[in-house]
Amino acid sequence: DLFKKNPFLVNKIEKKRFFNNLINNLNLHHFQKCKEYREVIDSLNCNIKKNLELKECPVLPINLFKEFDLMSIQKKQIVKKIFSSGTSSNRLSKIYLDKENSINQIKALSSIMQNSFGKERLPMLIVSSDPKKTLKNNFNAKYAAILGFSIFGKEHTYVLDELGNFDFNKFLLFYEKNKNKKILIIGFTGDIYTN
Repeated sequence: DLFKKNPFLVNKIEKKRFFNNLINNLNLHHFQKCKEYREVIDSLNCNIKKNLELKECPVLPINLFKEFDLMSIQKKQIVKKIFSSGTSSNRLSKIYLDKENSINQIKALSSIMQNSFGKERLPMLIVSSDPKKTLKNNFNAKYAAILGFSIFGKEHTYVLDELGNFDFNKFLLFYEKNKNKKILIIGFTGDIYTN
């Protein structure tokens, strides 16, 4: 309720308490719902049921998400499986989403975008290849983010082909059509830097 009224007027102590409560509830939820997570926490001798300060909360190494299917939902509830895109090995981290998490992701992103850019859908230049042409069944985190952001734009222009090559003609067409308009440009740092 505090944050719905005005998130920027809530003092630092209330924000910290609110955040700590959310993290503790999240840790407890995963402890109760995920056998592998519970085993890790038990091996650390961490009392997850106690109200912990953030610095006392357990931190999991990313490799656990590569080696194990860590999920706090039933397999039949999975609606989306996302893979990490920026890992150093061939094994990818896996994130499993159920319908509720998938909807909450969209709501959070929508709130952030509307606060920053308003409700109007703007022409969007995307420094990536089109995920719909590149992927079949599974998303990686990069393409999931691009598809998530794309719902806030219109007239989507992907300026990389399926091989990651920059299409300068598409870029110029987008520029000429929208040079006097407010636009959105999205892309990942590596793709933007390279191109």
